Amino acid sequence: MPTFRKAGKKSTSYELLNNNVDYGTRKVDRMPAAYCDRASPYRDRVDFSDRTKRVCRSNNAGTVTPFYLCACKVIFVGDVATGKSSLVNRFCHEIFDAEYRGTIGVDFEVEKFQVLGHSYSLQIWDTAGHERFKCISQAYYRNANVVVVVFDLTRAESLLNARRWLDEALKVNHPGVLKFLVGTKKDLLGNESSCLTDVEKEAIAMSSDLHAEFWSVSAQTGENVTKLFQRLTALAFDSAVQRLMEPNNPVVHPSGNSLLTLQSEILLEDERTSDRKSVTFQQQQPSKPSVDPSPFTLELRELLSCRAQQEVVIDEIDYTPRGLAPTRYGKDKYSWDQLQSRWSPDGGGGGGGGDDGDQDQKQTAGKAEVCSILSLDWSEAEFGKRVKSVSEAKVTTTTTTKMEEPAQAPDKVEAFDLDQEPDFSGVIDRRSPSLEKDAKTYHVKILLTETDNIILYESASHTVARDSEEAAAVLEQNAYYDNKKKNRRTAMAAAEAQTPEMLLKSRGVNTERIRRQEVASFVSNYDMYDTYNDLERHTKEIDLAEASSKIEITTYSREGMEDIDDMLNKSENFHLSSMILERLLAGNVYREKQKRFRNMYIPDPLDVDAKYLYRLETLWTYKTVETSGKAVASASWCPANGDIVAIAYGIYRFTKFDDRSSGYVCVWSIKNPVNPERRYQFSVPVTAVAFSKKTPQLLAVGLYDGSVQIWDIMDNSQRPVGVSERKSSPGFEPIWDIEWIESDDDKDEILTVSQDGTIMKYTLNIGHYLIGYMQLRLDRVECETEGIEVEKKKDGIEADRHPQALSLKIHPVRKDIYFIGTDEGCVHRCSINYSYQHSGVSRMHSGGVFGIEYSPWSPKVFLTCGGDWCIRIWIEDINEPILTLSTGFGPIQAAHWSPVNSTIIISVTQDSVQLWDLKRRMLKPASFTTFGDSTTALTVVKFTNCGRSALVGDSEGRTYICALEDMPFPPHFQYKELQSALYKNLICKPELLKLVKRCGYLGY
Repeated sequence: MPTFRKAGKKSTSYELLNNNVDYGTRKVDRMPAAYCDRASPYRDRVDFSDRTKRVCRSNNAGTVTPFYLCACKVIFVGDVATGKSSLVNRFCHEIFDAEYRGTIGVDFEVEKFQVLGHSYSLQIWDTAGHERFKCISQAYYRNANVVVVVFDLTRAESLLNARRWLDEALKVNHPGVLKFLVGTKKDLLGNESSCLTDVEKEAIAMSSDLHAEFWSVSAQTGENVTKLFQRLTALAFDSAVQRLMEPNNPVVHPSGNSLLTLQSEILLEDERTSDRKSVTFQQQQPSKPSVDPSPFTLELRELLSCRAQQEVVIDEIDYTPRGLAPTRYGKDKYSWDQLQSRWSPDGGGGGGGGDDGDQDQKQTAGKAEVCSILSLDWSEAEFGKRVKSVSEAKVTTTTTTKMEEPAQAPDKVEAFDLDQEPDFSGVIDRRSPSLEKDAKTYHVKILLTETDNIILYESASHTVARDSEEAAAVLEQNAYYDNKKKNRRTAMAAAEAQTPEMLLKSRGVNTERIRRQEVASFVSNYDMYDTYNDLERHTKEIDLAEASSKIEITTYSREGMEDIDDMLNKSENFHLSSMILERLLAGNVYREKQKRFRNMYIPDPLDVDAKYLYRLETLWTYKTVETSGKAVASASWCPANGDIVAIAYGIYRFTKFDDRSSGYVCVWSIKNPVNPERRYQFSVPVTAVAFSKKTPQLLAVGLYDGSVQIWDIMDNSQRPVGVSERKSSPGFEPIWDIEWIESDDDKDEILTVSQDGTIMKYTLNIGHYLIGYMQLRLDRVECETEGIEVEKKKDGIEADRHPQALSLKIHPVRKDIYFIGTDEGCVHRCSINYSYQHSGVSRMHSGGVFGIEYSPWSPKVFLTCGGDWCIRIWIEDINEPILTLSTGFGPIQAAHWSPVNSTIIISVTQDSVQLWDLKRRMLKPASFTTFGDSTTALTVVKFTNCGRSALVGDSEGRTYICALEDMPFPPHFQYKELQSALYKNLICKPELLKLVKRCGYLGY
């Protein structure tokens, strides 16, 4: 997936704080349109309100006091993996990364906008959607102005959860906040027309119920992303200005310009119809006539205006001092010194020559003008004593008073005396570097205090459920205990106690009388002799599974009883009753071992005597008389019920033709380890079996003659659901492996590999026969390939130009990709969508590849086992093995990853079963376990679904169910444990370690 990045560099935090930003697309001059008018509760807001336009127009012209808007807080909520972070990154950084990892807790972004010429900040809070971070994310929901609920257009369940996310966000916010319902991944819908899809129509219907505005966007292509944020910002800005103009708004600008001042000025502006000019401060006009402002007055007015616009905001908290003192440094100090020397009684006056009358008139006019600037009542007597500065309290009080009541007296207003050095403790230098270029040193006084403890999660333990009947009594007892005094001494008293006697009551019950009758009968010896002669005698020999001996069983039957036996054999209820009875009898013997298989005996992780011995303890053995001497060729655990396993009985080594005349598939359950629940007999050996994950009752069976059958184990009839026919699958070679294809549609399809290198795909339809399609016919590899280096063979002519396909594995994530292992030691990468060709080939073993298995914790890490006595661990996109595990002298028949421990691997050779632990050592297995005698070869090994037991099959038809004892406890972070084990074993290979780390995150 490509990664799109912004061409230019993002502005630094210094530039953002000083508004030195080229806004570009962040400039909003008009109200953007909604995505769909009928999907927006704000459809009537097609433009900014008239009041907002007037305020911004007056603010840009400088005719009113500059007002302040707090930053808009926007929270993004929704299910995990719905694209919240990708949406934010696309807008803020113009980046789309397909490998982006999930958000941990919460992420934060700040974006600046220029709305109608006014600076406006957007605080974007990207919260995590995973349940484990729910308690952390909800702490950041408060004080939100906009709530954006994000869902995935390709996942209907994320849309259904949108209502729950919105309700959780509104629990801690005002219900009148702006609400948006945003659907992401629009590009995956494949709808190039302008018509709405069914998912979008459902989302529009839900948005009307939630009173939220619906948008459909794509973070990958950037479609509608900028429009969404512009629309969101414009609505939030308009709402913020409307709230700002509400009466009795308690918010005050840090520079001292209250919102009431701004309201009064806007009202005055509305009253002026001839000219739309306004004064800087609402003030009382001096009684003396004014003259044209002098240059010093203009300069002072500019300085006061600049100082009124400065603020100090740290972590969204306004730390601007309420009393703004006169400056004592730089250019401001010179201006204030000029003011003091010019207008003080003993100063130089208003400057310039002339007679005393003109000087007095100019001085009086100047004093009146300065007082009008400083919003003071002009008084000749008081002005010589002190000149009062404009403070925030002064401006607020004066403005409010002018609207309702006369101004307060000057001596009641707190002011600064220019004759004395003011106290600057607690006053912060709020001059921006962009306003005074000559200043080089800036001082900001910040007081850091320790916050209170924040409890992210708290769960009180309770002994009974709150909705139970005993809850009221328990709560009452707890309240009584809490109300007792802590210093009260516990009263102790010795007393005897005796349990109460159980009271019994006798009761009689009337029943019907049992009727009895005495009958006499006489039987002579002749009658008994004739009766025994009429009985038919049957003798049958039965083979014993435990030994080679046989026993004879003699039975007797009366004439005419054969029909009853046939009826019992055909009765489903009789077979069901027999199965239940066999389970009950087997439970008396295997009860404790069945509990162990069900993980009812969990080892204690705090046991000080715990040892890691990696033992395999045999619980029981599956065996029957019919399958005795037939090798266990394959096994498959039912994905829906871990108690059920299907075992195929066929051939292992070279056998005579007479021994290939039959094969069996037995479906066993742990409830009856003695007899199988289902037994299917075939005319040829069985080579492979596999349960379907989509439809767990379907069992695919591959046979030695190249045919494939599908059985329904829930059906008691001995008839398959589907059988391959020769006209669509003409192969006669054995099927060595079989896999079900997991597709999104309702089709049931399987893949098979055969000995002649043919890969077939079968589809189960309504009819009795399976429809076969040839996917690929493998050819022998004649050139050098990627992978390991092997000794070059001598030139010769192969007996068959097609290799044997021995193993098959479908990719765990990309279901259309599958891998085939051959007898050449090569693994072919193929695709279901591209028939008659493979996309790649690698040589992974010098012998045949008997198994390919992906790690349950990583879709890029897999292992292969083969006839060169090795197990090799690979990582996709790396052409050499990461680790190599060798058992000694013997081919590896099978190898599998543990589903509960990411570093445990089990493998089997002809003489033993090996357990490997990559975290501890890789030179030799952690344990060896042998089964049976030395003449019996082990063929199959597999973990159970729970991972705490294993299945081992041999060439004599015995299947051992073993419990894994004294094993390491599973780690909490499985992928991290696997990654550290791989890195540890690659310390001696630094170049290979760099390649592995360059692959990045390898987990799901």
